[in-house]
Amino acid sequence: MELTYFREYGSSAFNERTLVEKLKDIIAEYLRDDYRFSATTGTPWDKYNNFYIGEHYRLLPAIARAFGHRRICEIGTFMGASARCLLDNTDATVLTYDIVEWDRLEATFLRTEDFIGGRLRQVLADLSAPEQFEANRERLSACDMFFIDGPKDGVFEAKLFDLIAKERDIFAGKLFVVDDIRLSTMVHIWGSLPFNKLDVTGLGHWSGTGIFVVD
Repeated sequence: MELTYFREYGSSAFNERTLVEKLKDIIAEYLRDDYRFSATTGTPWDKYNNFYIGEHYRLLPAIARAFGHRRICEIGTFMGASARCLLDNTDATVLTYDIVEWDRLEATFLRTEDFIGGRLRQVLADLSAPEQFEANRERLSACDMFFIDGPKDGVFEAKLFDLIAKERDIFAGKLFVVDDIRLSTMVHIWGSLPFNKLDVTGLGHWSGTGIFVVD
């Protein structure tokens, strides 16, 4: 797979030097001692949330803090672990998408009170479907960081990234974090993305974490 680096785009003016400088900021945030994860499920999933290496729960808030992101979109709620780490460790609002309501799962890191006050909102939608993507266009355009953690079935992500590429005008200059880029169903999709991208698995999930910016 050929990796490329961020280049200068828009007002954000990213290039190889500023990328390295920003990575230093991300690592500094990653190592902060005030990281917390305030919820448990009583399941084996609980043990992963405080890992320094092998999971992305420190990396996500570190990126958000380093870049100053205030409105984060998560695509794939599942048990809410990623939303939880962002709520606990940033001041950002989190808009999370799934096709299943968060409280339908047997175990979740989210609580009813998390949705009071407006910091967390879940929307039920399949964003790989063009009509549902378009229906959420305004919400998506208001976000400045995106975390993609869908089913990795070889279909959803390919369709979603195609829609993102076609809507460059609303995503230009915005940062995306993608989970599981080293899974067999994701390697080709990740490698084919028409954006400058970087593999940051060493700081993220053992199954692969990548970041890219739409230019």
